[in-house]
Amino acid sequence: MAQNRATFSATLALLARKGLRYATVIDLGCADGHFFVQHLQLFAGGVPVNIDANALYEPSLKLVQEALGGHYRIAAVADQPGEVTMTLAAHPYWSSLRGSGDSYWQRLNGMASGQRTVPAIRLDDLARELHLKPPYLLKLDIQGAEVQALRGARDVLGKTHVVVCEADLDDFQAINAELVASGFRLYDLTQLSYAGDQTLGWFYPVYLNESLAHLVPRAFWREANNEAVLKAQIERRTSILAQLGVELRRIKASRGKG
Repeated sequence: MAQNRATFSATLALLARKGLRYATVIDLGCADGHFFVQHLQLFAGGVPVNIDANALYEPSLKLVQEALGGHYRIAAVADQPGEVTMTLAAHPYWSSLRGSGDSYWQRLNGMASGQRTVPAIRLDDLARELHLKPPYLLKLDIQGAEVQALRGARDVLGKTHVVVCEADLDDFQAINAELVASGFRLYDLTQLSYAGDQTLGWFYPVYLNESLAHLVPRAFWREANNEAVLKAQIERRTSILAQLGVELRRIKASRGKG
């Protein structure tokens, strides 16, 4: 009965089977724009909006726009328009609006490599400028700037069905609080990634707008599966009792010898 939903792609496919469709797919921190292309079947009829602060990705984003339409912007997404300082990293995927002294860089072993001033936009302003049509799917992969981006997207969030967000464990509580306050519920945790000592490092939570709560069943399993689930629990306890008996007899024997 359990399904393998280790990736957010699998979760999005499940939501598609439940009937969710998006008029616009907004990808913040889109890099080369591959998210929309890789999920094209799930986003049929949707318009891509790709946004990234690094001009390195502009040639790829132009190609995506030429092939699929939609829009792209080379800008950081924040809670205020203007300019912001981006700290560059050894790999462009890791560049962040967080300064070089921020604890974020400790997670990357200090692999910062200078700074650059980049334009900043509010997502609500961009949605009005481009006349983006809801409902939206919003994806964020912006290396620690998630809360600021969400605070500049109040109107967009009200018209968003699903949010997918890369979250560093250190940032998750703040991101979660912002999305819950904006009317979302945590739907799934995907792509759990671990540090060198196997401590949880980062992952991709998937959020569903509260207006779609009817898509989440209250029961853990279908009523038709009651007997099978009950049987599995009985068998599990039988197995546990057998193992417990063996282990307790072993412990007792070992202590008796002492």
